[in-house]
Amino acid sequence: MVAAAVVAGCGLGSKKESSSEPPRSSLGEASPAQPAKQTLTVGKTVWYLGFKWTFETLTFDPQEDGAQLTGEVLAENLSKRDYTPDVGLMLSVGGHQYEGYFEDATLVGGLQKSRQKVAFRLDGNTFAGDFGSGEILVGNANNTQARVPLGSAGTLVANEPRMVLAGSHEVRIHEMSVWLKNCELRPDVVPSHEQAKKGYTMLACGVDLQRHLDGGNGYGFGSGNLRLKMPDGTTVGPTDYPSEALYTSAIVPDGYVSFMIPDTTKGRAAVQVVIPEVFKAAKPGDTKDVPVTL
Repeated sequence: MVAAAVVAGCGLGSKKESSSEPPRSSLGEASPAQPAKQTLTVGKTVWYLGFKWTFETLTFDPQEDGAQLTGEVLAENLSKRDYTPDVGLMLSVGGHQYEGYFEDATLVGGLQKSRQKVAFRLDGNTFAGDFGSGEILVGNANNTQARVPLGSAGTLVANEPRMVLAGSHEVRIHEMSVWLKNCELRPDVVPSHEQAKKGYTMLACGVDLQRHLDGGNGYGFGSGNLRLKMPDGTTVGPTDYPSEALYTSAIVPDGYVSFMIPDTTKGRAAVQVVIPEVFKAAKPGDTKDVPVTL
């Protein structure tokens, strides 16, 4: 009877140990708990490379052999040019980084929207299965990046465009009219789907042109006809600009001018329109300012 009691006591002790300790592998080490499948609603929007990106949901599935973390992103093409997204992504969570990519990225028509699938390959040795405290960096480190916190914590860096001159503003010099339209500070060059360099932003305006004469030698409009006067009085040339040979009085619409400036620039500036007379050097009366506040 005593022996039976001892055996029974040992049996109860074994059950108690097994309920408080994880099962052991054949090597005698504890097997890590398998993270559960989970879906997170993100619902955050950023601007990058001429697109407006809305990160909708992310789903983690530990049973997937390939990319275990996938998501839905609504891509809105802000330009009139058809473009296939090619944007670098990086998930940062728990002190580790995981590279992301677009799965089977599809062409997005000009001024159209399309849902795209993003994916991240995770390292099971470092990923604990809780990505709500993480964030996604959009773009490479050489450019102005956007930052998307996946949960309620963290700071959203959306790089949302900010209007600094609304509406249309005509500048008339000699035979030329130049309209500057809806100037804004933004992180990208929309028509060409390019991004500002790290530490910089773009001042961008729509541009319409008209020469109030027909025939003759015409007027060649280009980079020398637009510049930005900075708050410190220095001037910056454009990175993108209309390049037109104007021989008639027809309005040439839908041009674009952009200036890349340090993202710390603040104060009163001016977009300068410079229209020298044909075959003559520029003189003071050939320049007019359109003020903007940065």
